[in-house]
Amino acid sequence: MKKSLILGGMLCFALSAANAQTEVSKYIPGVTTDGVTYFLPKTGLKVRVIARKITHTPGEFVEYAERYIHSKESADSYTSWSIENIDVAAFGVADTSKVFSVKFNPKTIAPLMELSKEGVILAVNTKPLPEADMPNRVYRKSPVLNAHDYMTQEILNANSKAKMASLTADKIFELRDSKNELASGQASYMPSDAAQMKLMFNKLETTEKALLQVFKGVNDTTYVTRTFTIMPNRETNAEELFRFSKHLGIVDVDDLSGAPIYWSLVDNHTVPAPVPEPVIEEPKKKKFSFGKKGANGDEGMIYALPSTTTFKIFERNNVLYENDFPMGQFGNVEKLSPAYYDVKTTTKVYFDSTTGAIRKISE
Repeated sequence: MKKSLILGGMLCFALSAANAQTEVSKYIPGVTTDGVTYFLPKTGLKVRVIARKITHTPGEFVEYAERYIHSKESADSYTSWSIENIDVAAFGVADTSKVFSVKFNPKTIAPLMELSKEGVILAVNTKPLPEADMPNRVYRKSPVLNAHDYMTQEILNANSKAKMASLTADKIFELRDSKNELASGQASYMPSDAAQMKLMFNKLETTEKALLQVFKGVNDTTYVTRTFTIMPNRETNAEELFRFSKHLGIVDVDDLSGAPIYWSLVDNHTVPAPVPEPVIEEPKKKKFSFGKKGANGDEGMIYALPSTTTFKIFERNNVLYENDFPMGQFGNVEKLSPAYYDVKTTTKVYFDSTTGAIRKISE
């Protein structure tokens, strides 16, 4: 939900005629009483971990697997977990240490400011650009086939389990021969086109898969999603995000049944460090100023210059995820020249709600 703050003619007339420029100052309650107050954002990371759970049920004829299909299979039930995927998306929240108040006078033009519901600046003189979101991943579990639905009448009528296993194995090898003949063009009945051939081949594949289950067992696969939120305030080499167990899946950091999964963050210092501000001894209204002239000296709207950081998720000897993210709290701030708000222009400014940087400026 966004709110538009309309600063019309009444506000301009209410401002003192002595104001020759658009003023931007650090916001101190009770000092800045008019204008618009906005926040620059602090960048957080949303981590989505998708874990795969496999529950294995032994096959009905598992004791005959090695004899008839030459495959040694487990006769025990078990559950195993693995990390299927990790996605990370950046987001912004209001940085309470970067609050600014803006006043517009009649000689400048900035009548429309778009803020988020938390007061983070999004756009000036226009609607904000859409933000990228985390990709939507859909994992569909394969249907579990009922092997008895694919057995012949001869198999079902067999008078012993061993005989059923033997006939089922014979049928499996027969299906494999049929697939080879179909693929090599030597089948007694060849399909008339590619679509029909694909249909026949898939039917043979499905029947073989169903019958193999009675020897190899059934793997029931499910997916579990956990989301973690990180709000970095400093660099870190290794901080626990969660623990992971091959038997229990994702567990909490205080659950020693799992091995620790860590995250790290390194500031690449892609922008200059901020210059410390002079200490204000008296509680007087102080403009937020970087100098007298030039890009840093003129009064203007303050925006972020985020520094690029490298974020990793890893276990002891393996990196599971790595990517670079610009982050406002590791960068600096700059001023947008008031020339962009001349009365002869209607400049549109788009801000990044995640970092506070300017995404685009257009007329």
